[in-house]
Order: sequence, then structure tokens, then C-alpha cells
Amino acid sequence: MELATTLISHTVWNAVREVGINPNYWYPVSWANELKPGKIMSVVIWQQAIAIYRDETGNLHALEDACPHKGIALHKGEVQGANLVCAYHGWALNGDGKLVDIPYLPPKQKLPCAQARSYPIQEKYNIIWIFPGNPSLAEHCHPPDVPEFDDPNWLMVPIPGHFQAHFSICNENTMDVFHGFLHKELQGWFDPLLINLREGEGKVCADY
Repeated sequence: MELATTLISHTVWNAVREVGINPNYWYPVSWANELKPGKIMSVVIWQQAIAIYRDETGNLHALEDACPHKGIALHKGEVQGANLVCAYHGWALNGDGKLVDIPYLPPKQKLPCAQARSYPIQEKYNIIWIFPGNPSLAEHCHPPDVPEFDDPNWLMVPIPGHFQAHFSICNENTMDVFHGFLHKELQGWFDPLLINLREGEGKVCADY
């Protein structure tokens, strides 16, 4: 019985390490102040390549990183006004991904019906958030509420890095303050003390 229980628990544990993300959620992709007006960046959220750009008035937009014409990566293009222009043939897409201009199209000729997928995007806590799932659900879901980000009594310390690991491992490692025991020779100054533990809907907040 003990062996069977162990095998089941290992099976569940391995399944957790292979599960994909819930696309119907807001995910942080970049610091907002790193994307200036007129600039473009590329991100990948669970195998979805997305081109993010800030138009010349400062508004954020997110489009599938593939021009509907030839599939060229849109992040290789340029921003013109409120539009993202493909580097290959100059097709211009607006923030909704709709084709609005082809520079070499003869006068009065109708634009082809072409469009790139657009993604809900917003800026909060100086973070750019993208909703990669069903766009109609985005307005009923909100990025995590972390009031400490705006509290001057708290210090937010960004730690950039690229981790070759499943996101569940990264989350657990980040939240596991006491695993500093592993790094005691490198972090001799670190001696965490749990001050408060608060449970809310879908979240747990620990103060050390």
C-alpha cells in the first residue's frame, strides 16, 4: 500500500511539472519603462510569439509576431504613428492587427482582407501584462493585485534571469524563503523570520 501511494504521488508530481499555463490570465512580460514610444520588442508566451510595440503617442499594442502577408516577424519592422509596419513589404497594421496600408498599392485599389491576431495588453505597476487567451475573457480577469509595488515603504528588487525550468519550479523556488539554507555559505547574512501569513482568494502572502 505504501509503495502504491508513493507511485501515485510521484505520478501526480510529474504531471504538475508538465502542465501548461492557463492562457486566460494576465502574464507579465516586461518592465514598462524599458519600451519607449516608437519601439518594438518580441516575447514568447507558451509558444506564442508576440510583437509588442508602443506607438508614437505612448499607447501599448500586442500583435501576433507574424505578418499576415508572408509570415515575417513583425518585431523586425518599425512603428509609424499608431501602426506597426512590416520590414518586408511595408504592410502597415494598426493596434488591432488590421491591415491599413500597403505603400505600393495602386490608387483606389481595395486593401486585401488581412489581419494579424491582437492580444489584450495593459500597463500596471510599471509592468507590461498580456492576456494570451480568449480576448473576450480579459475584461473579467485582472492582473494580480500587489499594492506593495506602489507602497514607498516596500522595496521591489528586480532579478533578471533566464531559467531553463518548468514555471512551477521557478514559482516554488522564489516563494521558498527558507531554502536559503542551501546557500548558507553565500548568504550568511540571510536569516528569515516569518512575521505574518495571510490567506486570500487564490493567494497566500507571507511577510518575513
